[in-house]
Amino acid sequence: MKITQLLCCGVATLAALSMTAVEPVNVPYKKVSGAVGSVKNLDIPWQTDFKILGSSRPAVPATRYKLAHDNVNLYVAVIAEEPNAGKIVPRKGSGKEDLDAWRTDSLDLNFIPKDDPEKFYQVIVTAHGAFNDNSGEDDNTGTETYVSSPAWASNVKVISSEVGKDFWSLEIAVPLGSFRTGNSAATSDLSVIVGRVRFAGLPRYESSANVISKRNVFLSPPVARPMVLENFDKKFYRWQLDKPIIKCSKRDGKLYADISTAVINRTDKRANARIKVTLRDRSGKEYVVMRGCSGVVNTISKTELSVELDRPGKYTARVELFDGRKRQLAEQIADMVLDYQPVKIQVTSPSYRNNIYASQQVDNIEAVITLEENIGKPLTVTLKGKNVDLKQVIPAAQKVNKVVFPTQGMVEGEYTLTANSAQTVIRKLAAHPNEVWFDKNGITYLNGKPFLVNGYFGLQATHKFPGMNMIHTYAYNFKSPEH
Repeated sequence: MKITQLLCCGVATLAALSMTAVEPVNVPYKKVSGAVGSVKNLDIPWQTDFKILGSSRPAVPATRYKLAHDNVNLYVAVIAEEPNAGKIVPRKGSGKEDLDAWRTDSLDLNFIPKDDPEKFYQVIVTAHGAFNDNSGEDDNTGTETYVSSPAWASNVKVISSEVGKDFWSLEIAVPLGSFRTGNSAATSDLSVIVGRVRFAGLPRYESSANVISKRNVFLSPPVARPMVLENFDKKFYRWQLDKPIIKCSKRDGKLYADISTAVINRTDKRANARIKVTLRDRSGKEYVVMRGCSGVVNTISKTELSVELDRPGKYTARVELFDGRKRQLAEQIADMVLDYQPVKIQVTSPSYRNNIYASQQVDNIEAVITLEENIGKPLTVTLKGKNVDLKQVIPAAQKVNKVVFPTQGMVEGEYTLTANSAQTVIRKLAAHPNEVWFDKNGITYLNGKPFLVNGYFGLQATHKFPGMNMIHTYAYNFKSPEH
C-alpha cells in the first residue's frame, strides 16, 4: 500500500466519527538549542497518554512524548519502549527522505488547521530518523475521498534518532511556518494527533496515539487535539504569499519555467524576505530557484523567477517564504502541467464547450490564435469537416491573431480547426430534449430560450422547494471528451 492510499483510507472514516470535545495539548514556549538531547531534556513533563487506536486501552509498550515551541519551530521528543527493538527494520538513514517511511516503526504526526479543517499535514519519522511528509485536502466531490500531494515539505529537522536495546527515540523540529499557506496574513491554530506505528516482532502492525479514536486510523479530525501554543506571537507570521503563476517559455532552444508571485509584509516593520521555488517532476528530480525580495510594510512586492527544465510534463510546485534569518513564514503548493505550446487556439464562438447546439444560432466560428514562435511569418489556419474545407492565411502573424469562418454548410458532426501544429475540435450537435448551454455572457439557455436558474447546491438532490427549477450536486462527476 502506498502512502497516498494509506492517507485516503484514514480520512475516509471522518463521517463515522462524532464531533466531541477533546482535551487540548499545551505546548510551552521554550528556548531550544537544537543540539542532541536539547528537546528530551527540557524541563517539562513527559506525556504518557497513548491509547491503541480503535479502542480506549492504554498502549503497551508505552510511548512518552514532549512538545514545545520557540515561535519558529515545533519541537517533538519521543521515547518509545520496544522489547523487540533488535527487530526494527532499518530503512534510510537519519534525515533522509523515505516515501515508505510508514512501513517500519515510526512516529506519525498529523496536523489539522482550525480555519481549514478539510486540509491536513502529515509528518512520519522512522525510528532510524528517515522521514516522509504529505499534505492533503477533501476533493469536494462528497464521496469522502481526499487528494494527497507530496509537494508539501515540512522541512523537518531530525535532531537525534536512537535505537537502543529496548527502546527507540527521536527529537525533531518542524517549522511552524510550513503549515501557513500565506493566503492571508492570519495564522490558523492547529490540532494534532501524535501517533506511533509498531512493526517489530508483530505479525501485523499496531497503531497507537495520544487520542481516543473509534477507528484504527491516525487522521481523524474530530478527535484531533487542539494545540495551545504558550506565548505564541502571531504577528511574526503576518506575511502574505500569493499563489504562483507558472508558464513555460523557450529561449535559445531551452525550456524554462517562468514563475510569478507576490509577497506582502503585514507586520509593523520593514524586513527583507527570500522566496524559494521547487519544481518536482514525476521522476522525483527537483528544479530549485531562489530570490530575495523587499518587504516594505503593506506594499505588494512582485517577484519573477525562472528555472530551466529538462522536459515539459506534470510537476508539483512548492513556493516557500523565509525571512532574512532563514526562518520559514509560509508555503504554497500546487500540482500542475507545465507544457510549452508554440501555438494556442481559443475558440470564442461558439462560447460554450466548443459546441454548436441545435437550439443555438451561431453564424461564425471565431477563434484567437496565440503564438510564441514564428511571429511575423505566414500563419495558415484551416477548418475542415463534412461539407467544409476552409483556409485563411495571415501573411505576417502577430502574437495574438483572430480568425473568423462562416458556419454556412456545416451539418451535424465534428470539425477540426488547425493552426500550424495546434488543433481543436468544434462540434455541431443534433437536437436533444431539454438541452442547456451558456452564451458568451454566462446566461443560461434551456431549449434555446433564456432561463433563470433558481435552486441550490448540495450533496444530494432530495429536497425541492416551491419555485425551484434546479439542483446542482457534486456527488457525481462527468468529464467531457476535452477534459
